[in-house]
Amino acid sequence: MTRRGAARIAVFTATLCCVTMGPVAGASASSKSIKAAIVGYGSKIEASEEAVSKAVEEFKTSSDPTGVEAALGEASAVLGALQSKVAHQSARTLRVKRAKAKIVKGLHLIIAGYRVLSKAYEEKATNQEAANADAAHSVAVVKSGKKELDAGVKLLS
Repeated sequence: MTRRGAARIAVFTATLCCVTMGPVAGASASSKSIKAAIVGYGSKIEASEEAVSKAVEEFKTSSDPTGVEAALGEASAVLGALQSKVAHQSARTLRVKRAKAKIVKGLHLIIAGYRVLSKAYEEKATNQEAANADAAHSVAVVKSGKKELDAGVKLLS
């Protein structure tokens, strides 16, 4: 898979996370606070992912990875802030504790995938083979994070 494909997966994963979490209805106060934190970050996530998408388009013409690296860094920062906010929410029941843990782990994996993808863009000019390997690895890590995130959301519903 190319870095462009990996970037597309990364961009749409976080956007899908927001869409997936929007309609979840809650029963307990702790699950409501976690959902409120997630919904509150929806617009920030969408904006940062749009910036990544634009940076990838600019990279296609300029071949300068700094814009993509900066956009991925900003997207990672937004997801990191959300991860921290969710981690600080209370979780009283076992189901909510599990959901919270899965959501935090999923966000952590997506952020890690973004970092690997940023490294792939950085390496593109000097080592195409390593860049392709990093891009493929980033896709796997982001998919794993998305799976954990989806499982956490499912537990909250």
